[in-house]
Amino acid sequence: MRLLAGLLEPLGVRLARPELFYPVLAMLVLLAGVSAVRRRRYCAHSLAHLPLLDSLRPSPLRHLPRVFTAAGLLLAIVALLDPRLVSREKVTKLEALEVALVVDLSLSMKEPIGGLFQRPVYSFSTLPRPAAPAAPRPPRIQVMRKVLAQIIERRHNDRLALVVFSEHGYVITPPTTDHVYVNHYVELVDPDVLTGEGRTAIGEGVATAIDVLEHGNAAATADSAQGRVIIVFTDGENNTGRDPIAAVEAARQRGYRVYLIAMDLPEGVERKETQVQLIRAVEASGGRYYDARSEAELARASQTIDRLERGVFADRTIEHDIPVYHLFVLAALAVLYAGLILGSIPYFIDLT
Repeated sequence: MRLLAGLLEPLGVRLARPELFYPVLAMLVLLAGVSAVRRRRYCAHSLAHLPLLDSLRPSPLRHLPRVFTAAGLLLAIVALLDPRLVSREKVTKLEALEVALVVDLSLSMKEPIGGLFQRPVYSFSTLPRPAAPAAPRPPRIQVMRKVLAQIIERRHNDRLALVVFSEHGYVITPPTTDHVYVNHYVELVDPDVLTGEGRTAIGEGVATAIDVLEHGNAAATADSAQGRVIIVFTDGENNTGRDPIAAVEAARQRGYRVYLIAMDLPEGVERKETQVQLIRAVEASGGRYYDARSEAELARASQTIDRLERGVFADRTIEHDIPVYHLFVLAALAVLYAGLILGSIPYFIDLT
């Protein structure tokens, strides 16, 4: 057993179930004993001692079927012992962004987009016009999910994290290139998930995004901070939690660019002093502020971010205890099959 483990150790393979070795070995010894007892016996001829028959001695190749059978059984034993690769490390450098998608889940996200702040349409005709039924407007969260799905679809190599916030920030997914996984959770985000919360804490969302980008996945490192971006989607101004300006400034000091996409804000909010200072802090980080009042404007704002300069990331993948028993099973079948074929050829049939 130690000899077998020593042979596999240089290959980085360990046996997960070594306790099965001796029962299997005992079974093979039993089969070998039965085979020896039942082995056919042949009669000797009195002329076998003549020098003329020296050239007719059987070839050592007649033992090949047995060798193949023994090798196949040995490989089968190793497969039963559950061989595993101890670890495997793979480092891939790629040009990509590490993006934290920060989504507002305050109660106002359930309201229809453009439904409350649309400007009235005036008509100069003196004739009465029949009132046309207004087309139903989708809720803001539904439009947000659609735009997020488009962003995820366009970011092929980028590592995406999903963060939501209302009065506090919450990590939904750490940075990952598994976009199907991220998109699955985007479809589930809803203001009703954060029971008991309803106000807007932009600072909490940005601070949570900083934490997840710095500590969410240590397997990937960036050669420069320019590849890390925080994109905040919100439909209101900050009214609770930590100061969003200080949170954006903290992101800037760490080299992160912050983009703020204001979705369907009430008229005049962007002219408030606190909002003006927040916009300045966002632009100071290298990001931009977008005032999107429709689904089309929201989509255009997200598309401009696609042209951002990407950083170079070293994506390190470490896997532990990778099962490789199937490789030994395939090798055992191949060797046993080869021994079976050789055993059916007359040249390799042992008649001694």
